[in-house]
Amino acid sequence: MDVGKIAAMLATNPGGPRDYIGVEQVKRFGIPTVMIPTTAGTGSEVTNAAILADHEKNMKFGTMSRFLTPTMCLVDPDLLVSLPSKVTASTGLDALTHSVEAYTGLAAYPMTDLFALESIRLIGKYLRRAVANGKDLEARYNMSLAAMYGGIAIATATVGAAHALAYPIEGIFGTAHGDTNGLMLPYVVEFNSLSNIPKFVKVAEAMGEKVDHLPEREGALKASEAIKKLCEDIEVPLHLSEIGVSEDNIDDLAEKAFSIKRICNNNPRELTLEKVKEIYRNAL
Repeated sequence: MDVGKIAAMLATNPGGPRDYIGVEQVKRFGIPTVMIPTTAGTGSEVTNAAILADHEKNMKFGTMSRFLTPTMCLVDPDLLVSLPSKVTASTGLDALTHSVEAYTGLAAYPMTDLFALESIRLIGKYLRRAVANGKDLEARYNMSLAAMYGGIAIATATVGAAHALAYPIEGIFGTAHGDTNGLMLPYVVEFNSLSNIPKFVKVAEAMGEKVDHLPEREGALKASEAIKKLCEDIEVPLHLSEIGVSEDNIDDLAEKAFSIKRICNNNPRELTLEKVKEIYRNAL
């Protein structure tokens, strides 16, 4: 879908994809696009963004513009029934990362909160079922809805540190975007939870955690625990060492991640280069 957005945009705008990296660099709408997702993950069918891989720099880059907004989207859960469980798990974690980061990021506002929090609730309830049985149409329907809601949320509230820290890992180690987001998300959530304790308590509740009897700070930390439990249940890596990352890679990864200011600046807790390194080390 992202390649389709860029191709449609280049039909009416000069140059190549690298000329449009960043925010609102596109000058006019491209040819009309109809987005039909075949996973429940990216939410790209409703976003104003396209993310592409730059194989020369071993990085991913993003183009965000109102002119990339699709003309139409058609979301059909029946298209997902043959999706392998591994891809279901990975893309589902991508949707979860979108929604958690949109809900807790600095650009969040009441409307995006509604979409993001409901997306988190649906994923907490249905992702395990969709992974366990791809023909479970109720699970597929609700995961499709969750991914679309997450896309609506990030279209204006954008994402945060989990994405920034995931991008260089994907570029260097070739890992799937959803897997890498899911791996980094609990460590970023743990780091961020001090920034807005009531919101992270809500994330934990939406994920199914019982937090009523807990002090708020402990309730907020349950959000990270809930995400780890989900990753374990759907068999997605929880440690960077499992995908080949070592201490020797931390400095390079941190510098690349910290350079992605567009999304680092939306993170609810202020990031420094040393803090980014600390999060990576916690994830090892």
